[in-house]
Amino acid sequence: MKNILVIVRKEMRRVLSDRRVLASLILPGILIYVLYTLMGTMLTDAFGEEENYRYSVAVYNMPQSLSDSFDSLPVTLSFPAGEEALQAAQEQVRTEELDLLVVFPADFDQQVDAYQPGSGQEAPRVELYASTASTSSSSAYQLIVGVLDAYESTLANKFDCAMNDLATPEQISSMVFSMMMPMLLIIFLFTGAMSLVPDALAGEKERGTIATLLVTPVPRSHIAIGKILSLSLLSMIGGLSSFLGTMLALPRLMDVGSELDTAIYGGAEYLALLLIILSTLLLIVSIIAVIATFANTVKEATAYITPLMIVVMVLAVFSMASPGTQPTAVYLIPLYNSARALGAVFSLSYSPVSIALTVISNLLVSALCTFALTRMFNSERVMFKK
Repeated sequence: MKNILVIVRKEMRRVLSDRRVLASLILPGILIYVLYTLMGTMLTDAFGEEENYRYSVAVYNMPQSLSDSFDSLPVTLSFPAGEEALQAAQEQVRTEELDLLVVFPADFDQQVDAYQPGSGQEAPRVELYASTASTSSSSAYQLIVGVLDAYESTLANKFDCAMNDLATPEQISSMVFSMMMPMLLIIFLFTGAMSLVPDALAGEKERGTIATLLVTPVPRSHIAIGKILSLSLLSMIGGLSSFLGTMLALPRLMDVGSELDTAIYGGAEYLALLLIILSTLLLIVSIIAVIATFANTVKEATAYITPLMIVVMVLAVFSMASPGTQPTAVYLIPLYNSARALGAVFSLSYSPVSIALTVISNLLVSALCTFALTRMFNSERVMFKK
């Protein structure tokens, strides 16, 4: 027992006296608390805005029996009249200018009174036009259907509701891709870089081969830049492979292969994706390179990078849940801007300004990390500390 206690004290002393190892143990918990608190606040704000949102609903042939029920809902009502107005309202739902269109028969109340369940005749039919590619349209549909179901329950099933989905295949494809691909791409890029960078920097320090490289006549700044560029290119291979595999498999994964179509994206979208991916990968590699160079072993580097991985995953996931419209300043936040910009491109709602801000911000932060890396390479204390 005495020997066991000696070993325990020795290991405890070793860990508690090493500030790097101690930080790697404590930092994840602190980081998770901060991130989850921030996420909770932001999500609360987001849902608070959703609660105050008023859906835009057009009602054709509003019956007197449901007028008061509709007026009590968080909706802004309009009442188109005539076939041309009805067709225009359907097009507005399709283009997401209108959340929902509800079409009642001209004499709905009289038909409901006259209809007898079990008579074999067709029940009065309420047509609802929504777009499943729009979250607000889907929410408005659920809201109105709830009111109609409640009213129908008082009448013993005297009318039917029919859902008409006006979302185009292109809109459905862009919605699915914008929800899935930003998160997957960011994670793929990060994991690809994480598998290469620590071994190329902390691993060389651990094996002692970095010393041979540093004593060559090549400027250490060139070595640092060369490391980042080569690691970025190698990481890109893994990232692109994962990207292509996911794009090809996603229709089967979602079991709606006939609706998901990558042909909706043209040359401009692929160019924007390429710029975002390249700048994001360079940023990720640069950040991981700084962390890995600070560490003395691959294991130590991995411990330091783990909190960053948590940050990246949280940002990627949160980009899916946050509202689509974002202030321009969001595209200056490293990593989060990439997830938002990717989502905007996949949803076909991007702007050249947001793409440019994302790329420029990523390149600037990458340049700062590269500068820090060159300073670290010139520091004997950092490169040769055991």
